[in-house]
Amino acid sequence: MMKVLLVSPRLPPGNSHYCGDYAYTDLLLSYPPPGVTYYHYEDLVANKRAKRSRFWQATSYYLTKCGFLPPDMWVESLISDFVPDIVHIYGFSARVSFPQAPRYPPVIIGAGTGSYSDLKYYHSWPARRIQRARKLKRWYLQTMNAHDSSLRPEKAAHILVWSDFSRQMHLQEGYVRPEKITVLPPGLPSSGQVSCKAERDAISFLFVGRDFERKNGPLVLEAFRRIHAEYPHTRLLLIGQPADGHIINESGVIHRDFVPRDELLRDIYPQADVLLLPSKAEGFGLVIVEAMAMGLPAIAVDAWAMLEIIQHGANGFLIQPDSLDDLVSAMRRLVMDSALLQAMKAKSLSVFKEHFSVDAHNQKLKTIYDQVLLTA
Repeated sequence: MMKVLLVSPRLPPGNSHYCGDYAYTDLLLSYPPPGVTYYHYEDLVANKRAKRSRFWQATSYYLTKCGFLPPDMWVESLISDFVPDIVHIYGFSARVSFPQAPRYPPVIIGAGTGSYSDLKYYHSWPARRIQRARKLKRWYLQTMNAHDSSLRPEKAAHILVWSDFSRQMHLQEGYVRPEKITVLPPGLPSSGQVSCKAERDAISFLFVGRDFERKNGPLVLEAFRRIHAEYPHTRLLLIGQPADGHIINESGVIHRDFVPRDELLRDIYPQADVLLLPSKAEGFGLVIVEAMAMGLPAIAVDAWAMLEIIQHGANGFLIQPDSLDDLVSAMRRLVMDSALLQAMKAKSLSVFKEHFSVDAHNQKLKTIYDQVLLTA
């Protein structure tokens, strides 16, 4: 049995900060590839098989808080007496020491999109400011001898990213060799629950956005108001909290500020027919894959990694950024054409099974693990 130390972010699914990085950790722990046993670093810390380096943890925290290091700095520093076959770091920069190991185990580093995109798309930093911040961050990671998917990949055996969009961003920074980086989309289990067939103009649209404004909840609301005025039987399942914290009480809108992920998968997705994700800034869009597992088509922005998930006109629509007219037009097409909606639902499920299922993911991940061990 292959022993893999997993250094990745973890939160309970009911936590309001739960997002794609935490979901991927749960995926690996709940559905490991055949022949693989994961040991999460937080469990090792709890069992006193590992401990955090207080010096590096405190230094990283204060340098980030004072603004010397950029806000995308997310680093763990560990000392472990448990020696795995492979170290798999995901979502973090990490320094891991094994004082008792005769040799250092091979390291795989995974990233959903990469921290560069956080500064560019989430924080809207200009290019020159990003360059300065990334140079400082690389210097600091070198100083503490930490691994990072894009800024300190030299000592890693392999880099895994979720999309070609992310791969290109990593390669542009110039530290990752092309032969060492592979696109491995996240894989999700099939829920076994698929959205029921919707009758003409009785469609339920779904929006899920913990960061309501960044996911463009206001645009979704305005688009739905127009559609609902034409087709009064349509519904909008709106999950997310607006900046002012108020609950939206409008005709056709069912609003909840937060739904735990387990409940979202079990109760909310099966009620929906179409996912809406016209984000202002995005990385991979794991929520689209979750929707596809239910057979839901999606309407999203033609940017970032969206076009690697959505085949325009087949399992959803890609629209121009912040375009109310595009969003309304795509929604209207699906309301008016029930045959198109059903075809898109079937295609979504087909694409999910082929590219984003847990089986497809695990088969490729296990192959990479095996190759890394053979060449270590």
